[in-house]
Amino acid sequence: MVRATLAVWLWLGAVDDLTVTQGAMSDAAIKQLYEDQRD
Repeated sequence: MVRATLAVWLWLGAVDDLTVTQGAMSDAAIKQLYEDQRD
């Protein structure tokens, strides 16, 4: 689970570098994924 989350985080991080708007969405997605993983 952690490995998959990290992979998604890294992918979103790459997308994050492309556009600021997508970056904000990525940050929200990362936080949501992190919360989901902790449950």
